Amino acid sequence: MDTTISIQEIEKLRREFRVFLREAHPDWSENTLSMHSSDSFYAFNNNVGIDFWSCFISDEAMLEVHDRIRDFLSMEKQSDRVKERADGYLASMKHLKNFLDEKYPTLADEWSGKLMKETYLKTAFQSWMRKQKKSNGESYKSGTISAYSNSLKNATGKLNLGDATKTDLFYYTNSNDFQEAHDIITSAPNFNEVDRKLGHYSFAICYMFR
Repeated sequence: MDTTISIQEIEKLRREFRVFLREAHPDWSENTLSMHSSDSFYAFNNNVGIDFWSCFISDEAMLEVHDRIRDFLSMEKQSDRVKERADGYLASMKHLKNFLDEKYPTLADEWSGKLMKETYLKTAFQSWMRKQKKSNGESYKSGTISAYSNSLKNATGKLNLGDATKTDLFYYTNSNDFQEAHDIITSAPNFNEVDRKLGHYSFAICYMFR
């Protein structure tokens, strides 16, 4: 029995989910569509202390992940409006649950507890960042490194690129593939706006890492 999930399977599911949302909500703008596509995977992209796929097994599990996200935002991110933000992520996850219930009713059970198969570069990136120095010679703080990491996991979902790139840039392990994705990302019409809102120049930092 295979105990891993490939990135190809994840990306295929993301694409199908986006199509599902577009068909179910034809009145949504591309920004709204991208927001729900990205926010529904927030608990997957961040270690909030719960197995992501098990969240979709029951309504009770959905409520538990809401509380885990709320606690994560409060403790790790020191975020304002933690309940409001957790409510928003849960609302997006409910759309994903509807999609899974309709299209893949056994997937949550089948994927619960499984690990990702491919090489994943988040840990390597964080280790590299700890060795870097700012222009004033100081090391980067752990909170700043986490901010960079989370941006690189999630920010491409705000660029309205559809299937042109992976949502999580840490899954790019081939330099040529990463360069191609980087060119697409930096050419996006709203790239400068998203990059500015991040406030970390995360895309440039990731390019230096590669």
